[in-house]
Amino acid sequence: MLLPMMLTSAMLVFSFCVTAQVVEITPPNEAVRFVSLLADAHEFNFVESCAANPVFDAYRDDGKSLVYFPVQKSDGTVAIMSLDVADPLAESEHVCDVNCGRKGAVSVYGSKLTDDGFLLVCYFNLNQIVIIDLKTRRIVNRVLDIPCPNDLCYDKNNQHTVYVAAGKKRVIANEPVSGQVIALHFTPGYQQTRLAEIVWDDLGALAGIESTENELIVSELYRIIKASIPRDGGRIDEDVIG
Repeated sequence: MLLPMMLTSAMLVFSFCVTAQVVEITPPNEAVRFVSLLADAHEFNFVESCAANPVFDAYRDDGKSLVYFPVQKSDGTVAIMSLDVADPLAESEHVCDVNCGRKGAVSVYGSKLTDDGFLLVCYFNLNQIVIIDLKTRRIVNRVLDIPCPNDLCYDKNNQHTVYVAAGKKRVIANEPVSGQVIALHFTPGYQQTRLAEIVWDDLGALAGIESTENELIVSELYRIIKASIPRDGGRIDEDVIG
């Protein structure tokens, strides 16, 4: 699996190819290179997202600026790979494999990394959020019954509150154009889900979600909309959409 990568101080641009091949970049750009995530191109199915966190980089104190990639493998497992984007000669490294006990490929989509090294990953076709502690390389929690989660983000004021861009049905074909945002409230360490609640309803199909200090920003495939983050158990109403 090859990723063309443009490394700058502000951006990491990547895509994927399903077979190894030589690609020429015109005009030549020394900031762009290809990195293999898996040695065997027949092992994987897909890579959709990446996650990084400079606070966790500082915690590790190894001098690396790591980006983590959840890679779908053909045997039904997910390989977590990492790449030090501060090193122009670095190659990808295997962090751990995540086995959810399912035969056949799984669809891992959006991912986020917290300050304390918990990698949160959307398992789209399994209707769940999987949380991996990168310090121990073990799954600490699975949040079940989240319909078709596509992306997620955490609250900038409290990383134990996570917002998930989800579908309305467990099988996306049953309601392909409807979406909702679900807030998950975790205990410290993410081992328990204290509360799950719908905070934004009646949306279209959601492709992505991000947060600022006070707002949620979601992509409905065809438009970007934002709203104030609900506090104290509130919900987002249509009249606050910007």
